[in-house]
Amino acid sequence: MLHTALQPKWIGTLILALLLATVFVVMSAWQFGESRSEDEIVSTEELNTPVALTEVYEPQRSMTIYEADRIVTLDGEIVPDTQALIASRIQGEQEGYWAVAAMRVDGAPDGEVIPLVLGWTDDPSGPRRPTSLRRGRASQS
Repeated sequence: MLHTALQPKWIGTLILALLLATVFVVMSAWQFGESRSEDEIVSTEELNTPVALTEVYEPQRSMTIYEADRIVTLDGEIVPDTQALIASRIQGEQEGYWAVAAMRVDGAPDGEVIPLVLGWTDDPSGPRRPTSLRRGRASQS
């Protein structure tokens, strides 16, 4: 058996396996390092103080856990003809629909929009759809 292990093709296979193992160890160390966040810790009081959405977040940038938990305020309008119903949404024990639309936030760069959940319904032919949103109130058309 030692004679077989010392053949050049098996020594080459061993070197290749060791090289691949080294690459995977280096890649896993890199991935672990990238997963650790060096962001500053934000106090609970600061998280609970409402700020404008455009002050804490910008489009095309990943959101940190602190930004995801932040209470924000926003003004803007629902973009016409963007309302849709998303099926198979559960509320309590009942299956229904999310009513969603695109919202153009005042002060957002380049007219960027965000998805806005308007509510939940179990009847897809339900009430009229909101067409604009100002200071947290939806107006109906």
